[in-house]
Amino acid sequence: LHGAPEISSIRRTVWPRGKSLGGSSVTNAMIYMRGNPRDYDQWAKATGDESWRYKNLLPFFKKLETYEGNYKNDSIHGSDGPVSVQPVSFVPGNKQWLQAAREMGYKIRDLNAHQKQGFMVTESTMHNGMRSDTYRSYLRDLKRRLNLVISRFSYVIKVHLDLQRNAYGVTYIRHGMQKFVRANKEIILSAGAINTPHLLLLSGIGPKRHLNSKGLRCRVNLPVGRNLQDHVMTILGPVVVNESVSFLADRNISVYTGLEYLVNREGKFPMR
Repeated sequence: LHGAPEISSIRRTVWPRGKSLGGSSVTNAMIYMRGNPRDYDQWAKATGDESWRYKNLLPFFKKLETYEGNYKNDSIHGSDGPVSVQPVSFVPGNKQWLQAAREMGYKIRDLNAHQKQGFMVTESTMHNGMRSDTYRSYLRDLKRRLNLVISRFSYVIKVHLDLQRNAYGVTYIRHGMQKFVRANKEIILSAGAINTPHLLLLSGIGPKRHLNSKGLRCRVNLPVGRNLQDHVMTILGPVVVNESVSFLADRNISVYTGLEYLVNREGKFPMR
């Protein structure tokens, strides 16, 4: 996807999306980082829904993870969830980086705990040198169940609502053919941060004025698709005068690193 052009420039932001089983979890950087507890508490305050508070979400954070990182704490982390969390095996200069933080008076601590100020080496959603994505963590072991049908290469374009505005079916496109499927009980919409509101808008759920301007009938007038926020990532120094210790694929990936990965499931290759 591409964002709208900036007013003062023709440049557009690029939003890569994963089009596969597992969605964008198969393309992300595998960085495991929970949100700031204050953000969740603000969500609870804004919505009037106490279930959004950090203390009420913490059991679900623990439930999803099998934590094998450097900050084991049963009150913060889970030990038998589907998503594996492990330290990154190849982080050049991390000891020096943490030591510099200590010398400046910062604490080295788990930033996935209650506090969000300090330094830590990133931990990853990885198991045995392989990406612990949504497909591997949740779907792979369940796809042979008789009561589960997975329709690959299918793109949903609309959720249908009855006169009482209850969802009863979806229309999707597969191999160029438009198809419809009716729900017996319920429809769970889980299309990601971008495509979920997009699909709601296509289904007539959103701001009435905006939908009408696009020739869509408004079924439910709600501020869907507003206030989208994304985190900003900035890559900073330090700049070194000798050979860089950063990960460079054309330099660091070789037959040796491939063998190291096959034998030990660690090293530079899993970062590719």
